[in-house]
Amino acid sequence: MARDPGGHLPIGVQTFAVLLTGVVLSWMVWETVTGYRAARQDVERNAQIEALRSKIVHLDEVLTMSARMAAMTGDRKWIKRYERHEPELDAAIKRAIEIAPEPYSDEQAALTDQANVQLVRMEREALALVREQGLEEAQDILFSPEYEKQKRIYAQGITRFAVTPHLDLRLERLRGTIVNLDEVLTMSARMAVETGEKEWIDRYEEYEPKLDAAIEEAKALAPEAFAKEAADKTDAANVALVKMERRAFELIGQNKGDEAKALLYSTAYEDEKLTYADGMRQFAARLEGIADERARAERAKASVKAAVNIAVLALLMVGWLFVLRATRLRQQAQVQSNRELTQQAGQLADLNRTLEQEVGERRRAAERLRLLLESTHVVPWQANAETCQFTYVGPQAVNLLGYPIDEWLKEEFWPQHIHPEDREHAVGTLREATHRGQHHEFEYRMIAADGRIVWVHDLVSVVSRNGEPTTLRGFMIDITERKLAEQIMRGHNRILERLAAGAPLDQVLSILAETAEEARPEMLCSVLLLDDDKKHLRHGAAPSLPAFYNEAIDGMEIGPSAGSCGTAAYTGKRVIIEDVMTHPFWKDFRELAQRAGLGACWSEPIISSTGETLGTFAMYYREPRGPDDSDLEFIQSAAYLAGIAIERKQLDLRLRLTDRLASIGTLTAGMVHDVTNVIMPIRCRLDALNWNSVPAELREFIESIHQAVEYLQQLVKGLGSLAQDSEGTDADTVTTMCDWWAEVKPLMNTAVPERVVLDSDFPADLPLVRIAPHHLTQAVLNLIVNSVEATRDRGRLRVWAETSRDRETVRLCVSDDGVGMSEEAKVRAFDPFFTTKTRSISTGLGLWLVHNVITSAGGTVDIDSAPGRGTIVALTLPICTVPAVKLEADVRGRAAVSVRDSQTVAWITMLLRSAGYEVQKAENGDPADSDVWVTEPTEENLAAARRFSAGTGQHRIITLGPAQADWIDLGAAVVEDPRNLAELRAVLHTVTAEAKRNGP
Repeated sequence: MARDPGGHLPIGVQTFAVLLTGVVLSWMVWETVTGYRAARQDVERNAQIEALRSKIVHLDEVLTMSARMAAMTGDRKWIKRYERHEPELDAAIKRAIEIAPEPYSDEQAALTDQANVQLVRMEREALALVREQGLEEAQDILFSPEYEKQKRIYAQGITRFAVTPHLDLRLERLRGTIVNLDEVLTMSARMAVETGEKEWIDRYEEYEPKLDAAIEEAKALAPEAFAKEAADKTDAANVALVKMERRAFELIGQNKGDEAKALLYSTAYEDEKLTYADGMRQFAARLEGIADERARAERAKASVKAAVNIAVLALLMVGWLFVLRATRLRQQAQVQSNRELTQQAGQLADLNRTLEQEVGERRRAAERLRLLLESTHVVPWQANAETCQFTYVGPQAVNLLGYPIDEWLKEEFWPQHIHPEDREHAVGTLREATHRGQHHEFEYRMIAADGRIVWVHDLVSVVSRNGEPTTLRGFMIDITERKLAEQIMRGHNRILERLAAGAPLDQVLSILAETAEEARPEMLCSVLLLDDDKKHLRHGAAPSLPAFYNEAIDGMEIGPSAGSCGTAAYTGKRVIIEDVMTHPFWKDFRELAQRAGLGACWSEPIISSTGETLGTFAMYYREPRGPDDSDLEFIQSAAYLAGIAIERKQLDLRLRLTDRLASIGTLTAGMVHDVTNVIMPIRCRLDALNWNSVPAELREFIESIHQAVEYLQQLVKGLGSLAQDSEGTDADTVTTMCDWWAEVKPLMNTAVPERVVLDSDFPADLPLVRIAPHHLTQAVLNLIVNSVEATRDRGRLRVWAETSRDRETVRLCVSDDGVGMSEEAKVRAFDPFFTTKTRSISTGLGLWLVHNVITSAGGTVDIDSAPGRGTIVALTLPICTVPAVKLEADVRGRAAVSVRDSQTVAWITMLLRSAGYEVQKAENGDPADSDVWVTEPTEENLAAARRFSAGTGQHRIITLGPAQADWIDLGAAVVEDPRNLAELRAVLHTVTAEAKRNGP
């Protein structure tokens, strides 16, 4: 080989030789060291594996037999034995997986682990039954085919956990086999005496030769492990155990199970077991010593081998020191050239750092852009301009439609998932703009994996090369919420427009339902309205539900478990039923829902501005499903809008009714005056008839005319009250209810016939109530008259008052044991002109007047009634602390009243008594020696009035009816409308005040 001018080997050859030698030597060292370590670790690992395998097999048998013995005997010591050894088995398995994970990494290992889990579950379940004395159930589990199947799977898996044969490992395995088979034989014998079943004896006979063979093989492989004395004791114990176990089997065959059990649980048996176990432990210890001794020998051999290799390496290294010295001279010659190269390298390094900084900045910018895009709902994408096939989509695409990224990248994915109604327009727009090379944006709908409709706003840029479009890049933005909001807003505007135009409620609700279904195409909408009785739901709108379904639920009764809508209306709270086929609320409607193809129903109560439930808004779905946040917001918004529509229609109805009543009132006021002027002469002439002179054939005819005139007078009086505005009347007047009843009770008795008994109860400590006395009299008298008419035969009325617990109201009740009222009658009881009586005896204004009087005073009226069990009407009035104001109570005198209408008599009597007058009924229209006379301006009373006014000047006459010249000439005070309580009270006050001034 040629040499360099310095007489040294070429530097390249020297370097290559050094490197090659170093690599070889390093490989030798590495191989020696790693081989030694691997051999030692392999021996230790195999020994641990074999010990763990034996321990696992043994502990598994211990757990199995402990569980079975517990199930057979019910003795809890076996449960304790199971619980003591189960953690040891788990720890052994975990350690085995840690040392040798390979056998536990395939499919068989998964089955073994599954079998172990199943065995532990069944054993724990059986032990729990043993604790509860359920021995037979526990035995059924532990002796079941399933348990045996899992045992076989587990045993096969554990058998695979083994290593290559080795003398030490074989001895360790034999030791584990001996311990395990000893446990098998002991437990088989005990199970035989516990159960008396032959299969356990067969099991014993099967495994007993295997135990003997294992012991003999162990002695042959390691005779030094069996010390003579210890081996003799162990053999003797084994023989004694076998003898006692076989004797127990003979006793079982002779049906002496108790003797066999006593033998295997005897002290002698346990002593032999301990001797045998002690011998096995000594055997294991000696085996461990033999294994350690052989391991030390193996390590010593490996150490010698390593020392030899190291010595060879040292000699080689010394030889190559000379080579390295020659190389150093060559290196010094290159130092100068290296300096120049270093300067050039420094310049290159500066340039490289600059480039790295630029690349780093670009990478950070790209990363920031990626994070920005991934933090929004914008989906970046790239596609082939010719085929429209995506070549890239951002990770947000998965959230947009629910399809994985791989699906997006398939051919024709984009056009196939556009909504059919938008597909032609969207594809055409994209292709036309791409052909022109123009950037563009457009909106269209796509269909998600779960069937949802997703609105997309797509911004597209076109990348061209040589004038031809090659690539499309863009961003998809989810605008579903915006589109939904716009759609809902358009629907709301339609509804408000129809409300403003006065459209019927059913039409408005139908528009609301159609708008909701357009916004949620997969949803079926229903609006139900709460009936006037507040107990039933009525059909409002449901354009997409089957007609038979709407008919079936129309009129359904609400309740705490009445489907979704009935429960929502009853509780006033939202009800979400995700599966109508399984929920208990739908048990009565399950067949109907199945027929209609419904899977889920969510119902929101429609609540008015005052907190009153008006109905329900329901969202139905074909399949079971639950709502998300947007669904809950949608149903709440729809129910709120429905409430506005319903309240608006109710308000319109009330306004129309108010206008109608106002018009009726204006008309009625004039009509009452004219009709009264026409009826009064007829009534006077009828009253003046001498019935004895009337022919018998005409009496019935004239009597019918008299009844008709009487009815017309009652109707006119009722219409007069209807035309009055009672609000604010006597707003500051209060009544002492106990004193009031004492004054009006005699008058109330006059309205009750002898066939009816009137009871009353008014405690003396009743507080003041805010109502005028005459208004209260008017209300109660109407109720008593109604109760009398409802009590056809002999009956009992009761009037009583009581103070509420909170001392804020007084409750006055009128009850009877009459015919009662139907539900329809109770709902319409306070409507004007509504009556259940014949028109010849009722105007239908009585309860309406009661309701107006009490509600004007700030109170309430409640009816409790049912057909056949009578009626209770309760008037609840607010308590007032203002002292009651009476008329001039210090004036004393007598007053006579000769008026036919009992209610008017009651009012007048109450007012006169509160003014200090003693009131009496004028017999035959003669006021006698009274100071004040209240009468009606009839021809019959005129003569008596002249005689009355001819007395002292202190006499006062008050006439109820149209003003007549003859009565005015007598100085009578006129009250043209006796139903006008304010005017009547004012006239009485004027008369009593004047009487006070003039004196008696």
